[in-house]
Amino acid sequence: MSLAERTVAPKLAMAMLRECLVLDPRGGELTVSGKCMEPVLREGAMIQVEAPARPVRTGDVVLVQTPAGLRLHRIVLHLGQTLRTKGDRSVFLDPAVDVRDVVGVWASAESRGGSLRRVGVSLGRYILERIRRLPSGGAERPFERP
Repeated sequence: MSLAERTVAPKLAMAMLRECLVLDPRGGELTVSGKCMEPVLREGAMIQVEAPARPVRTGDVVLVQTPAGLRLHRIVLHLGQTLRTKGDRSVFLDPAVDVRDVVGVWASAESRGGSLRRVGVSLGRYILERIRRLPSGGAERPFERP
């Protein structure tokens, strides 16, 4: 049997991956290859990828289908249906992709140092929420209008 006979066509493999992520709420486990997402995701780390449960947004680490294959990078720009991603170590943005090209979203990772869980909210939103919950204690809150 030749390699071509043992290899699944890319379009079929992509359809199967999407279907598996939708059908299984736990998502799928993949191994990170490359160093472009270090130090957050190290080469060889096992990551959990899930089907997007909500619209993707800036800051999400997504698995995207590109003409060159699958790419796991962070969304840095989201304009309408167009996404721009890049690796955390990269200086340059990746070519633009359509939001429909997102196959999955990074959920968690395991590496030699232990496990890492993706934060569900952005750091900025977390900080603003914490500030809103602060008791005034006689002092004005720094980000509120009088």
